[in-house]
Amino acid sequence: MWPKPTWQGLCVADAFASGDDCGIGGAIYFPAGSCSWLSLPMTGKDFKQLQIPMHEALQKDISALEALAQIAYIAVNSFPGFFFSSMSR
Repeated sequence: MWPKPTWQGLCVADAFASGDDCGIGGAIYFPAGSCSWLSLPMTGKDFKQLQIPMHEALQKDISALEALAQIAYIAVNSFPGFFFSSMSR
């Protein structure tokens, strides 16, 4: 058995928070040169509507936002038709 070759692309995910504003995003750069990305701005009200407990100063929850950015990026790229068709409803 041979080990799988190392993938030559690049994947990144990140989050920011300032006061009541935050955002998540990510990008994947494919070896062939194409790029796919995600960017989603949010506020504390968005989390309240979903009954997700967060601090009023969202910077205190930055580690959760960083994890959310990674999960969201994987989900959007794994199931693109589901997310984009749901957003248009």
